[in-house]
Amino acid sequence: MIKKEFICQKQDKLLNIVSKNEISYANANKLLRKKDIRVDNVRTTENLTVYPGQKITVFLPEETKINERKYFDVIFEDENVLIVNKQKGIEVTSQTENSIEKILLKEKKVFPLNRLDRNTEGLVIFAKTKEFFEKLKKAMKNGEIEKFYLLEVVGIPNFENKTVISFLQKDEEKSEVKIFDNPKKDSVKIETNLNVINRSPGGTSILIAKIHNGKTHQIRAQLAHIGFPIVGDGKYGKNVDNKKFKSKTQKLTAFKLAFNFKDKELKYLNNLNLEIKPTWIN
Repeated sequence: MIKKEFICQKQDKLLNIVSKNEISYANANKLLRKKDIRVDNVRTTENLTVYPGQKITVFLPEETKINERKYFDVIFEDENVLIVNKQKGIEVTSQTENSIEKILLKEKKVFPLNRLDRNTEGLVIFAKTKEFFEKLKKAMKNGEIEKFYLLEVVGIPNFENKTVISFLQKDEEKSEVKIFDNPKKDSVKIETNLNVINRSPGGTSILIAKIHNGKTHQIRAQLAHIGFPIVGDGKYGKNVDNKKFKSKTQKLTAFKLAFNFKDKELKYLNNLNLEIKPTWIN
């Protein structure tokens, strides 16, 4: 057996913590059923809530190979930029746990331009030089990078196309955000365009969201605020809905990027056709 030990850094469910450490959620679930996971040296088969400071020990079969590259696929790369399709279950960048950035830094210098939540899959841009990063950052601020998300929500919207303007307030302690219809202290204005592309008789709908800025949990929190939480969202959705639609992680994918660069050194990227298919769509 291969023994892996790590100390819990943040309160979370046991399976979530184990799957952050180079082990897939499905494999972690299998190990839990076989009593191959211990919390503070005690075997368990329950997906317990684990707290900071507790020791988690995982026993893996000898043939198990931890493949860091399973977390992403390279979609495009040249001397200036690297674009990956990030899978669920890993951060883009993190000081306390494994991340796409840390994996890439073992091979080359990279600078992450955009972020996705740990359980959101999709396209992430990395610059390969500081100079190119600054150019991309400026272009993104000027709206020259369009980011599109495909998502499934609980409910049937009565609109076809709608731009939602709200105000987001971040709660650092709870690692979540609150959404308001009017400005509040320390809030920032957010704007999201929503386009309904399919309504299911089962009670869900598929939308395309285009964000005009991009703040923490923007789409997830804003959709929940207007009454259409994303299917599988454990933070902003409802457990009863997630159980009904049999989804443990949010059905949200950063599936498309469109560039309209004006800088002559970036213009060559404008012809890239960057679009992926979400794993949750059959």
